[in-house]
Amino acid sequence: PVAWRGPVVSGIISQFWGETHWGDIDYLFVDMPPGTSDVFLTVFQQLPVDGIVTVSAPQGEAVSKKYDIPAYATLPIDPSFASLCDAGKVEDYDVEGALDTIVEQVEAAHHEEKAE
Repeated sequence: PVAWRGPVVSGIISQFWGETHWGDIDYLFVDMPPGTSDVFLTVFQQLPVDGIVTVSAPQGEAVSKKYDIPAYATLPIDPSFASLCDAGKVEDYDVEGALDTIVEQVEAAHHEEKAE
């Protein structure tokens, strides 16, 4: 973790987006810090954003109902996930298809956009 101020983050994001050879990618997920910081605003001003996936605490389901925001998946709190993170092996965590509905929604929106 690094505590950078807005102008530095803006420059880094611009450099990262503009000077990286992305090739032919279908999706780019940008992991954002929580809150409404300069980083969040900079990303949405500088990167072409077609959609947003938010991740929240378990109370996120109640919030999604209150504000009529779809909640596509719920991952249980699992102590083995923290252990894998600590060991640097987060990619070994098996989510057992819990993200499939999110991927399906993103793909459907993408296909719908192409059809228009």
